[in-house]
Amino acid sequence: MFVLCERGVNTINGRRHRGLVFSSHWIQLLSLTRWSSIESAVVQLGNLTLEATGGRDGAMSWRSGSLLASLQHGDRFSLNGFQTKHRKVSKKQTKFRIELQNGNALSLETLQDFVRVSIHVSSPKDFQGSLGLLGHYPDCKQVSHDGSTIIADHNLFGFEWQVLESEPMIFHEEGQVHAPNGCLMPDIDAQGRHKRRRLGETVISMEGAELACAKILEKDQRQDCIFDVMTTQDKEMAAAYL
Repeated sequence: MFVLCERGVNTINGRRHRGLVFSSHWIQLLSLTRWSSIESAVVQLGNLTLEATGGRDGAMSWRSGSLLASLQHGDRFSLNGFQTKHRKVSKKQTKFRIELQNGNALSLETLQDFVRVSIHVSSPKDFQGSLGLLGHYPDCKQVSHDGSTIIADHNLFGFEWQVLESEPMIFHEEGQVHAPNGCLMPDIDAQGRHKRRRLGETVISMEGAELACAKILEKDQRQDCIFDVMTTQDKEMAAAYL
């Protein structure tokens, strides 16, 4: 993510799947002294939604705005006709998997304070032409709302996909910063000073991060895992890639 919002207060559009009337929004959390991450994410299929937010004290989730307070490991439910399974991997990690059509699936996962939305593509033609902050499918080009304009600047591309005033609010409650107000950008100088201070405070070495991520076979994902472990100084982040 490149366009950041202080203390998780902005909603940003994700990929749109025209055939399935699929969209996802997420709230970006910016820590001026550490990193940015997704604080909450919501997936919409038709007129129903599934929302999740992470937390050190446990994740919380909502179905169409109603808190799923009694959800247990292995529970299944339907989201607009699509079967959804909940897994409580550990006290710190939960996963929702939504089975779409033609073998495609979507996962909404939490690990501690972090949230991730993953799309598992089995039938590429079903996603042809999808647009959003994840890029145009399948070439991942940074395409604007008009479906043709390429935006080379990462920050401008992020601003392009901020949720518009004209678009529906699909979170169970509204964030503090949203259109027409723009996203807040990080103080690069402050982050640089803090990063330099942290260099001497590193507990987990590169070798330690590589060992934590050694079971991840796909090269790009393994590199992402190493980056996350080093950035957060938390080896448990590797669990998100397994």
